[in-house]
Amino acid sequence: MQLAPKPYVTAGIAIAGASLIAVPPVTPALPSASGVQAPAIQLTGAWEDAFNAGSANLTQLVNNYGLAPGVGFQQSLVNMVGFMQMLINDPASLTAASEQMQDNIKAVFTSWDLINADDATKAATTAFTIAADHNLLLSQIPGFLPPDIDSNLVNTVLDFMSSPLSGVIMGALGPSISPWIALSNSISDGDSFSEIIANMTGAYFNGATLNLNFLLPMINNAGLLPAPMQIDNLEFAFGGLLTGGEVAHKPWEIYDSNGDPALTVPVVGGSMINSLGINLLGVPVLGSLGFEGHAVGPMGAWLSFSELASQLLGANWNVAGDGKDAPTSPPIPPWAGVDFPTVPDDYFGGAGAGEATDFAGGDLWTQVSDAIAAFQWSDLF
Repeated sequence: MQLAPKPYVTAGIAIAGASLIAVPPVTPALPSASGVQAPAIQLTGAWEDAFNAGSANLTQLVNNYGLAPGVGFQQSLVNMVGFMQMLINDPASLTAASEQMQDNIKAVFTSWDLINADDATKAATTAFTIAADHNLLLSQIPGFLPPDIDSNLVNTVLDFMSSPLSGVIMGALGPSISPWIALSNSISDGDSFSEIIANMTGAYFNGATLNLNFLLPMINNAGLLPAPMQIDNLEFAFGGLLTGGEVAHKPWEIYDSNGDPALTVPVVGGSMINSLGINLLGVPVLGSLGFEGHAVGPMGAWLSFSELASQLLGANWNVAGDGKDAPTSPPIPPWAGVDFPTVPDDYFGGAGAGEATDFAGGDLWTQVSDAIAAFQWSDLF
C-alpha cells in the first residue's frame, strides 16, 4: 500500500537506522507438540524463568536439527548423486547438469546476503528470516519514502537486513550483549543479587530486551516522520546462545504412517529487521502499526540457513511447509531416500583390460572441458 508521501523524510530510513541500535523482548513461542522435550525443573523466580525458557529454546533447536541433520549438506550430496546418474544414463546431458548446478549455487550464494537476488530467491529466503508481521512492515516502508529518496538504495539496505547473513551477525552478537542488557534492566528494576545473576545467565542462553524509548523525543522531534506519524515504542531483540527465532515459514509437520500429524516443529531463523520492535502512531489509513522484535541466536541462524539451502537446492521433503498444500504422506528428509547411481548392462561396452571405453558413445572428457569453459562463474558473485 502506498501511503501519501508528501515532503516526508523516510520513515523507513528512520526505522532501519534505529533498528541498528534497538532491542525487543525475547520470548519465542513454541507449540506444545515437539519431539524432544528438555525436563522442567522446579526452581524459583528468575531462575525458573531462565531454565524453562532455555528448555523451550533447546527443544526447538534440537527438533529442527533432528528432522534432518545437516539438511543443506544432505541435499547437496543427493544432488551430486542425481547428477552422476544423469551422466551415466546420458553423457550428453553434462551441459544440462552443469547449468543446473550453476543455478543451484547461484541461488544459495545470492540468498546469503540477498544482494542482486532474484524475486524467487528473496521470497524463499525471507520465509526463513522474517516473521509474518515484519513482512507487513517491509511492505509499508516504501510508502513512507519521499520522491527524492533513492528507493533502490533503501531496498538494498532492507534486503541485507532481511538476509541470513544479517541473522548470523545478530546471532553472533547476542550471547555477548544480552547479559549486559539484562544487568542494566535488573538494576533499573531493583532486582536482588540472585535475580540479577539469574537474569544475566538466562540472557546469555535466551536473549534480552533493550528498550530504546529514551530516544523517542529526539526521533519524533527531528522531523524524520511525516506528520502526524510518530514512534510510540522502540526496542530491539538480541538472542542468546539457544534462541531459535520466529519466522513466517510454516512449522515443519511430521506425520505418522496414516498421514496424520504426529509432531509440529517451529522453523528457526531471523535477521536484523526481524529483531526490530517498533510501534507507529498516526499511520495514514491504518492508524497504527506495531511490531514485536523476534531475536535469533547463533545456532538458530546457522541452522536456518542450512534448511534454506536445502530448499534452494531442490529439496522436496516436507513440502507442506510452505503452508499452501495439505500433506498427503510422511515427509522424508533428502538423505533418507537417496539412490546411488547404477549403470545399465553393457554400459562399458564389454571392454576388457586395456580396452578403451566410449561411455555410451560420448566423448566425455570433451564434454567436461566444454562444460567448464561454458560455466558462468561471474554470475555466482
